[in-house]
Amino acid sequence: MSIVSDIILSWIIFLLVLWWSYRLHKSRRFYKSIPGPPTVPILGNALDFTSTTELLNTFSKYACDYGGIVKLQMGPFHKAILVTDYKFLECVLTNTKLLKKSEDYKFVRPWLGTGLLTGDEEFVDVFESCGRTLVHKLEQEVEKDSVDIHPYVTLCTLDIICESTMGISINAQNNGNPDYVRSVKDMCRIVIERSMSVLQRYGLFYILTKNYYTQRKALRILHAEANNGHDTTAAATSFTLFCLANHPDVQCWSEKLHR
Repeated sequence: MSIVSDIILSWIIFLLVLWWSYRLHKSRRFYKSIPGPPTVPILGNALDFTSTTELLNTFSKYACDYGGIVKLQMGPFHKAILVTDYKFLECVLTNTKLLKKSEDYKFVRPWLGTGLLTGDEEFVDVFESCGRTLVHKLEQEVEKDSVDIHPYVTLCTLDIICESTMGISINAQNNGNPDYVRSVKDMCRIVIERSMSVLQRYGLFYILTKNYYTQRKALRILHAEANNGHDTTAAATSFTLFCLANHPDVQCWSEKLHR
């Protein structure tokens, strides 16, 4: 019996090694023609992402140095593609077969779940009212060199979601919600850090970090509030405003079109 068990175990190990070798070969062949920054053994490009605040600057440098499609490696196994080529993005985003989300999306699932709120209702008045409040808040920041608009947009979208889907006016933009905003910022930071960390990508190591316990506390606060997709909307709106702020020519074109 011992000999049979050893043979079976040996075959299992052999098949696993064969499968892993095939996946490694297939991955190398796929990424071979894609340019990217030099890597170091085991860590890959992880040393370039020691701070989440420098993430966009690092991505911008990669795009300038290596083009619109850049190969990245985080740790010994995980590879990713950084894309700034809008034609490539249009091809991917309009493809009806490429529906599977990135593996990194699993870091967001404890927060946002697997779906977003959808509906046919129209709440233009709510959008306009909450939007005017947001504009008023941002007008008070005009003279500053820079401003983090995400907390403002987060509270605005929270107001919109609560009033349009639940019929409840919480007036978050005026009353403020420091615990909620802090929890949103903590989760955004943790998701980015996990996606860029060699060790935190894996749950076995992640539960040993401070971020794990920070996430548990943040999720208790976030899940206690209305969680119907406003976080995703806030992130998309914040990035849109960020892009517009960096391209005044597009702002002028949008204003003329609106008129």
